[in-house]
Amino acid sequence: SDAWGSIRYTPDGSQLITYEINGQLERWDTATGEFLSTLSMPVDDLENVVFNLEATHMATASRTAVTVWDTATRQSLFQIPLSDDPPLWADFSRDGSRLAAVSEGGIVKVWDNHTGEEQLSFSVGPADCGYTMTFGKDANQLIVSGACNDVGFWDITSGEPKETLRKEV
Repeated sequence: SDAWGSIRYTPDGSQLITYEINGQLERWDTATGEFLSTLSMPVDDLENVVFNLEATHMATASRTAVTVWDTATRQSLFQIPLSDDPPLWADFSRDGSRLAAVSEGGIVKVWDNHTGEEQLSFSVGPADCGYTMTFGKDANQLIVSGACNDVGFWDITSGEPKETLRKEV
């Protein structure tokens, strides 16, 4: 069996998605615990799965690309190749207008969620810090954290840091 990637609730909490790094996703009903289905995505080395707020789109971050899927049809809407710096984490903005990913190398890329067009790319820190990220309350702020003990608040209209929280070790 392949290694488990992670688990993720759909935004409404009605389903739990478990996924393996080989791209196999399993859907479970959270109210009954009933197994619903298996989704086999053509994704190698799956790192992260995330849903937009309405759960109409799902993004998968793998070692080679970020792919946005239509959850009803299970069809790929667009794919963003990233083989030079693999993404670790992806997230949709709350309003669904943007998709962002942070890579192993500490690079954040932001795309238009409807077209896949890149809007911005900027560095948040050194490589190999094991970054995660999430959008703030609006589509213009990203919060990025890593094992290097910093939490950064970034303005994604400019790519400039707004505030950094540092943990002393």
